[in-house]
Amino acid sequence: MLEVVGAVVIGSALGAISGLIPGIHPNTFASILMAITVGGMIDISYGGEVLAIMLLAAAIVHSFVSIVPSVFLGAPEGDTALAVLPSHRLLLKGRGLDAIALSAMGSFSSALLSLGVAIPFVIILSFIYSPIHEYMWVILAVIILIMLFTEVISSTTTKNAIERAIFASLVILLSG
Repeated sequence: MLEVVGAVVIGSALGAISGLIPGIHPNTFASILMAITVGGMIDISYGGEVLAIMLLAAAIVHSFVSIVPSVFLGAPEGDTALAVLPSHRLLLKGRGLDAIALSAMGSFSSALLSLGVAIPFVIILSFIYSPIHEYMWVILAVIILIMLFTEVISSTTTKNAIERAIFASLVILLSG
């Protein structure tokens, strides 16, 4: 139990650091922690769950805190880029802290909504996955074909269509 609390505290600190410094992301800390773990510098004899809890706490805190540099420094990340203009307008009116408070309320509401949706989704998926497990390769193949088809039909010329199809196929092959 003490390891879990420690992981949440350390993860929260890492998330606050990554949220306040533009360009740093929780994935950076995840990479470092994994390298240290694989290198044997951290003993994970208690299991990888504590490390996962630490990274989850870092990601959650990062999502709450990353709005601060976006509002006050005008240095958004990809996740907060859309919030720059409205929050900047509030900042110019002297209401920068209100922009951060509104963002925190939105983040908290979305976290609650995500939990409310995730739990029923996992339960429903556990019933659906068993019957379709055997045919999952067909479902994925159809999805890939649809993706390739939409790439081809969205192009303007035949040459562009061929280039897009080749590039999309290459991306799919390399990702698999």
